[in-house]
Amino acid sequence: MTPRTRIRGRDLRAASDDTPAIDLDERDLQKGRYFEATCQGTDLEGDFVRVTGEAGLPTVEKVDPLDLAKMPALGVILVKISATNCVVATIGELAAVGLTAGAPYWIGTDGRLSVTVPDPPASGLAVVQSIGRALTATRLQLGLETRGIRRGSST
Repeated sequence: MTPRTRIRGRDLRAASDDTPAIDLDERDLQKGRYFEATCQGTDLEGDFVRVTGEAGLPTVEKVDPLDLAKMPALGVILVKISATNCVVATIGELAAVGLTAGAPYWIGTDGRLSVTVPDPPASGLAVVQSIGRALTATRLQLGLETRGIRRGSST
């Protein structure tokens, strides 16, 4: 059975059967740990996003470390409520798999969790943004921090 939780009276599912349910309640929304947003139909749970506007709810889009205009990330999509609505986490612990306790993690060139700092193309730039550190093999402490910009070898 998939763990379930509720936010603003709606049932939400956990990312998978082996991932703990996310505790999303009004107190966490008020504290700024999570926020509900309008997202793209192509955005996925686990994508890091930035706020691009507002239409009743904040509008978010997936980040791209190779495009300075599409950075930095503000949070990560935890749950897709519908094709175009999601819940975004900005701080706190996240469930994940395959982590190394104590290791730093980054936003990769695909806009998702990565163990390596993004490499820019030879003639381009890449924004380096830290996601946080693994607490255990299955828990990540989210702490987004932009670390700088890397230049390609021919720039």
